[in-house]
Amino acid sequence: AVGRLGSITFWWRARSGWNGAANYLFDATTQAGRFFYLGKRNNSRLRFEITDNASTPVPLAADPANHAIAPNTWKHVAVTWRIVAGTNATVLNVYLDGVLAATASGTTSGQLNASLGSLYVGDNRSAVSNGLTGSPTSADGTIDEFRIYPRTLTAADVQSVMAETR
Repeated sequence: AVGRLGSITFWWRARSGWNGAANYLFDATTQAGRFFYLGKRNNSRLRFEITDNASTPVPLAADPANHAIAPNTWKHVAVTWRIVAGTNATVLNVYLDGVLAATASGTTSGQLNASLGSLYVGDNRSAVSNGLTGSPTSADGTIDEFRIYPRTLTAADVQSVMAETR
């Protein structure tokens, strides 16, 4: 299960340029409006989004700037999260090739929604749970060295993992 603190790192090589279709890279969402996913939007931006367990969920998303990445180019992607109650205490980070590309902070309940399921890598959960073998928004490429950590990695940790798995 996804916890209140954590990090995910991996390498991704998309078969098409980042300015094309949207792609899900991982997803644990099982209930509408209760998110935990990382995707690449069709505007060439990654988006890491979560919601808390409040009765009216508080969404929080880290959106890096657009990246013009050529097809078949390996990129190291990392996300970190710390879900803590308190004013702007919850923090999400997105790293691209070891460099902090986006950060978001917000006020949440301090808990992720209990409806989150197993983490699906390379597509959204609904593509698999509906009996499909993939969807038009799959990762459309290769994911390698996928790692999950039960703690929030520092920038130095992310750079170390990137160098270690290169």
